[in-house]
Amino acid sequence: MFGKGNEMLTPLEAAREAVFSHLPEPEIEDVSVAAAGGRYLAADVTADRELPPADRSAMDGFAVRAADIALPPAVLRCVAEVAAGSDARPEVASGTCVKIFTGANVPPGADTVAIVEETEEAGEGMFRFLASTALGRNIRRKGEDAPRGRVLLEKGTRLGGSQISACAAVGADPVRVYRVPSVAVLSTGAELRDPSDDVLPHEIRNSNGPALIAALGQVGVFEALDLGGVEDDLEAIRTRIVEGVERCSALIVTGGVSKGDYDLVPAAVEAAGLRIHLHGVRMKPGKPFLFATAGRDAPVFALPGNPLSVLASFWELVAPALLAMMGDPEHDVWRVPARLTEEVAVRGDRTVLLPVHLYADREGEGFMATPVRDRSSADLAAGARANGTVKLEPDEGPFPALSLVEAHPWARPL
Repeated sequence: MFGKGNEMLTPLEAAREAVFSHLPEPEIEDVSVAAAGGRYLAADVTADRELPPADRSAMDGFAVRAADIALPPAVLRCVAEVAAGSDARPEVASGTCVKIFTGANVPPGADTVAIVEETEEAGEGMFRFLASTALGRNIRRKGEDAPRGRVLLEKGTRLGGSQISACAAVGADPVRVYRVPSVAVLSTGAELRDPSDDVLPHEIRNSNGPALIAALGQVGVFEALDLGGVEDDLEAIRTRIVEGVERCSALIVTGGVSKGDYDLVPAAVEAAGLRIHLHGVRMKPGKPFLFATAGRDAPVFALPGNPLSVLASFWELVAPALLAMMGDPEHDVWRVPARLTEEVAVRGDRTVLLPVHLYADREGEGFMATPVRDRSSADLAAGARANGTVKLEPDEGPFPALSLVEAHPWARPL
């Protein structure tokens, strides 16, 4: 159906575009601001009032008239105090002061805040000011941070701690965000056993399911549905695929996606009534990758079963798609420049996604990439050292040590 040999494979970038073109529009919901961390804004957040909403003290000290302490030392009578959150508005007349604390509204009549470190008690409610203070010093003026109505956070912004703080400060609670898609994970293969099981020589523990659930968490999908494993049976696989697309808004299947006698996933996908858009990508590892949709473009990603192929395929083609569904305006593959620590030669005509260990250059000049020498895409011992890949095109090689290459980290770069 899809031809044989690399000549029928879809180039990596074209495969990514094919996936993007068949994704559903991001869904929108309102959630508590306390639960919105990691989400992407579906609407601008604006200031609901001036920030700050009144003239406020930037320091602990005394609200005074600057002219009263222009010739230090000057002694003023303290008539009241104002703490943050107090609605007290004692008048500061000439010759008087008001004790004030950081964040408190500046009382009427005062035009300056003298810091407490430049004062001393003079007895009987009097305070001596040891230094002059310029007019307006240590006062945060009403609206100086933002006027009412100013856009503080634009649609598409990812909400981290500082952004959540801004939302809360302007009353954006609940906050309008894009919904995180629900994702089901299904592993195929008669040889699979649970990670906690004792295994025989012909069996392996299911590492792909836990790996994908952890990777989904790195993307921002923290509650994936683990469908576990399924044997190499067409009807059993079809049934589990139907279950996955009915229960979740996206499905990831691993294993059984190539062209061997026991690679039943493509046939099961068709038997489940899904539409296959591509099968086979010109990349290494990950060549047998399959992408299909169910119903209203609910995406189904079928990945090769070897662990490195699973992770490479996920970060190249699945993670960007999920980020697009989450409303990330920059949902493409995460990329950083890096220098190879050793020479690399690549063969064939497929885009090579070489597993590497990425780390910051000690000289502060970006990232370094040390190739992870794996024996195959099933080499778990090597894969455990990888935290990304570098993208290499065979017709551009060989790549000497310190070559500048495009690295794809398996975690969000800053």
